[in-house]
Amino acid sequence: MPHNYIPPARTRMSLEIEGTGIQLHIMSLLLLPNELLLQISDGLKGDLRDLSALVRANRRLARLLAGTLIDHVFSTRSKTYGERALYSAARRGDAITVGSLLDRGILGFICGQPGKEEYFLHTAVQTESLDTIRTLLACGLPPSVRAKYGKTPLSIAAETGNLGAVGALLESAQVEVNTKDTWGRTPLWLAAWKGYSSVVRALLGRPEVEANSQQRNTDFNRHETPLAIACRCGHVSVVRELLADKRVNVNARDGAGFTPIHLSVTNSCSDILRLLLAHPSIDALIPCASGRTPLHTAAELGNLDAFTQFLLHPQITDLNILAADYWAPLGLAAWNGREGITALYLAARRMWLRVVGELLEAEEVDVYKRGAEGGMSFAEFVEGGNDSRMKELLRGKVESERH
Repeated sequence: MPHNYIPPARTRMSLEIEGTGIQLHIMSLLLLPNELLLQISDGLKGDLRDLSALVRANRRLARLLAGTLIDHVFSTRSKTYGERALYSAARRGDAITVGSLLDRGILGFICGQPGKEEYFLHTAVQTESLDTIRTLLACGLPPSVRAKYGKTPLSIAAETGNLGAVGALLESAQVEVNTKDTWGRTPLWLAAWKGYSSVVRALLGRPEVEANSQQRNTDFNRHETPLAIACRCGHVSVVRELLADKRVNVNARDGAGFTPIHLSVTNSCSDILRLLLAHPSIDALIPCASGRTPLHTAAELGNLDAFTQFLLHPQITDLNILAADYWAPLGLAAWNGREGITALYLAARRMWLRVVGELLEAEEVDVYKRGAEGGMSFAEFVEGGNDSRMKELLRGKVESERH
């Protein structure tokens, strides 16, 4: 080969040594013996960026010069390049290199402060993949150490939604799946709170997981189960995962006696309420501490969608069921309605024909009842309007009562 041979442009790569103006053609470098390549790399030690670029240029160069780069990382104690070296080896599953780096004390300058080495995994689980975390664990990083606020790597991985990291940690026999942080929150609770359904599914796959452990919700100062917090936050996919697990108690109460079904009503989560009502173990009329059922709650809040769903449930047979304070659901709807509005009148005013029709099917509904003194009844509103469909519904109800 002629000494002045230059590879075609499509195969030619070059590396410019910063500050020198010297360009090294990689294809030409590969023709050199290893001894000369090592001498060149030794001359690049003044700048880790140049040496790192040379290592990344070609697999042969990477294998040959990796040791040189690692030695220089330790001599400079560079946090940035130390992390790159460790993560790079872990990502490709190179346990030998990872073990060697750990044995040489790379965490000492990566973590910045003495005594912080054992918390490196807490950082890694936020972004790294299953294979990376698996390699780090295989090389001896502790999987259950508690960091600030009592959080373990599994807690952090669950809260950030890193399914790969969660999967790797769950493979370890040393991981405590029900560990609690300062607020008593388990990894399952944290994943349910944040809405990570795939992480919830993975955690439920462990037979020892506490599916109903109540943790303190710092936002509302209540002790709630994973299902309850998922209902409160409106995470439909998480609720679906939890309801599919036979260990989950769908009627668990919090400190105020509220159940997941109460929370789905108060937060207007129609899809979640539908899932709960379809569960074979649900108690649709379970009272809270004040004695009010979810039906009372729906009526009091004017949640017509929820109220309609309850009317269609087989457990709801009496709309006049009394709470401990002797309020009936329709009485609450009338008392709390704005401007004397009853649930039926409000549905009519908003032209919710389906809801009106379903409400009128209940024998106890009085179309002439006013929500409050001076308020308007459903019949008065419909008769004074021009909607023929509403008039037909009213006429049908009146005729059915005559018979």
